[in-house]
Amino acid sequence: MKKPLKLSDEKLQTIDVSRSCVVSAGAGSGKTVVLVARYLRLLVNGVEPRRIVAMTFTNKAAAELRHRVDEAISYSLRNREFEDRPLSEIEWQRLFAARQELSEGHLGTIHSFCHRLLREEPTLLPKRPFAGELDQAMMRQFRQDAEGAASTAAEPGGALERLLGAGVPRWKLREVTVRLLGRPVELAAARKGSARGFEHHRERLDTIAVKKLLDFQERLKSEWWEPFKAQLSDEKICEHFSEKGVLERLRYLQRELTPFVESSWDSPIDELARRSRLHTADFRGLNKRTKLLNKFNVLKEFKDLLEELVPKKIINLHDEERAFELSGVFLDWMAAVEERYLRLKERAGVVDFDDQIDSVARGVEEDGDFCQRQRKRYQHFLIDEFQDTDPRQWEIIRHLSEPTEEERSIGGRTLFIVGDRKQAIYGFRGGDNTVFDKASRYIQHNYGGEKNILMQNWRSRDGVLDFVNPFFELLFQVDLELDEPHPTAVEPQRMIRSRPEGEDGSTLLVALDRKLSDKPPEKALETAEVLADLLNGVIDGIYPGDEPEDRQRWIGVLTRTHNQINLLSAALEHLGLGDRFSLSKGKGLLHRKEVGWLRATLKALYDRRDEVA
Repeated sequence: MKKPLKLSDEKLQTIDVSRSCVVSAGAGSGKTVVLVARYLRLLVNGVEPRRIVAMTFTNKAAAELRHRVDEAISYSLRNREFEDRPLSEIEWQRLFAARQELSEGHLGTIHSFCHRLLREEPTLLPKRPFAGELDQAMMRQFRQDAEGAASTAAEPGGALERLLGAGVPRWKLREVTVRLLGRPVELAAARKGSARGFEHHRERLDTIAVKKLLDFQERLKSEWWEPFKAQLSDEKICEHFSEKGVLERLRYLQRELTPFVESSWDSPIDELARRSRLHTADFRGLNKRTKLLNKFNVLKEFKDLLEELVPKKIINLHDEERAFELSGVFLDWMAAVEERYLRLKERAGVVDFDDQIDSVARGVEEDGDFCQRQRKRYQHFLIDEFQDTDPRQWEIIRHLSEPTEEERSIGGRTLFIVGDRKQAIYGFRGGDNTVFDKASRYIQHNYGGEKNILMQNWRSRDGVLDFVNPFFELLFQVDLELDEPHPTAVEPQRMIRSRPEGEDGSTLLVALDRKLSDKPPEKALETAEVLADLLNGVIDGIYPGDEPEDRQRWIGVLTRTHNQINLLSAALEHLGLGDRFSLSKGKGLLHRKEVGWLRATLKALYDRRDEVA
């Protein structure tokens, strides 16, 4: 049985179970290791598993978490050892009893935790007591059926007809509607924005326009306005421009920009539109004709400045207002589809992921008795991958885990969260990485918690870290000059290699100018062939003159789309490398259509009410 990793000094600081803790940790730093170590320390200290909630975001991660907890407990019991010290007899007895009772607590996803509460408290969903859980295939079918039913029942002159009349393609509307049924957080935010009215939206547009104008004006005045005027007063330059037929256009440019430099604009949006129009043919062709001015190419500098600070698409308030009105119509349409979707779920007696979260969130906020029952039952909360939590999930966790003054003093109720905002990838399912910062501040202020940062990387070699550290510092840099930094800004965090020495290997970073799938077919295949030739060269560089049978195992290539995989495969085949690589793609056997049909058949035979099956 594998020995658990030895905890470093920075990890030991995170597992003081007498107080709450926030851990910010990059990839490979051992986030799950510290969560498992903290879980075991709670058990060794005598906390019963039924008092502990340990959660992560996906089913796969939850299964891994359960495995690692069980493995760590088994190792400690077998070797009578914990954190590199002998277990006392009473601690051994506590761990032994805890292992038999792990199922009484919760080691799983937050969705499964909420579903468990719904089954135990059926009054939270009175129309669907003891509801079953929709799987992904059934969920999508229900949503498609709801969209179809709402379309059939749509009245003449209603929201659907108005959207189609405005030119929205029917297939696109259907696709967006079905997708948004699974994104209630975004829909709620859209409804909130719509309720504020167009004037509020106009104010936001003005704010954005003013910021861009001020940035543009500052760069214009400080970097090239004076040199530009000086050039136009230089007789030799003016003579050169006059011969080229450019001087008149440059004078026009000077007249256009003079009032702007002096900040004499009435409407920020109108002024931004005027600046945007300078992208048109008035000056586009002049760039080449003034390129002989190597010392200071006025038009090239101006063109670059425009492209950096001013949007090419002109803000049109009339179009903006029309789009705002249409968004309200679309929200009306979504409300009709949501109602049909709810009816389908109630008739089938099932819940989806959002029902689970919404019902429990409503319960802890509105039903004081329910909230108190859960607080008495669960006392310690450990949340992995917290960067993927959404605001509703945080509210559930906060209501159940926030300690009273007495509990804070004795460590009777704690919350431990660990995550890395740079790894937030579940925004399409409502995840909001800004919740991590909000929760972090709240825990430190209201829970008396502390914040720790794990910077030691136990996974990557120097070649990776030497690239990743400066790259992330650039990618996630925070603009400290802003009064309110962008909410998704991430503080740079350098990772320090802690991986043992003595392991060979290398890292090759390949940057392509564009994604393969964005190019015309012939160009995309050409790029794929270049990459295939590069891979072949890397293999030859590692094994000069040697042809081991398993050499294809030594390089892994990840792509964003199946199309890129197909192009690269074709390129490798073209180079005669078809027998030197294996292709792995898809979601596995259980997600094949044939398996889905079989499952649906068995479900239909078991439950004739299952209309989807």
